Amino acid sequence: MIFISALYVVTWLPGHVYYLFLNFSGNASIPDIFFHITILLAFVCVGVNPFIYATKFTPIKQVLVDLMPCKKSKQTTASDGTRSTQIGR
Repeated sequence: MIFISALYVVTWLPGHVYYLFLNFSGNASIPDIFFHITILLAFVCVGVNPFIYATKFTPIKQVLVDLMPCKKSKQTTASDGTRSTQIGR
């Protein structure tokens, strides 16, 4: 969780600083490239978050593995002693 919080701060802080600078500087001319860089950083955070959750948190990893249709079927023993094939869980 610390990694996600740090990523949020690093990617969103430049946009907020840029916004504050524009509001307090008056008529200072700032190149548009700075605006585009701050927006790109914010989108990086939004795009990377799902991958961080999928790789770092065990409960989410387990749910994603269970959703994969390419898993091999598990062999289970029925109550009457015969073997049955169960697909999925």
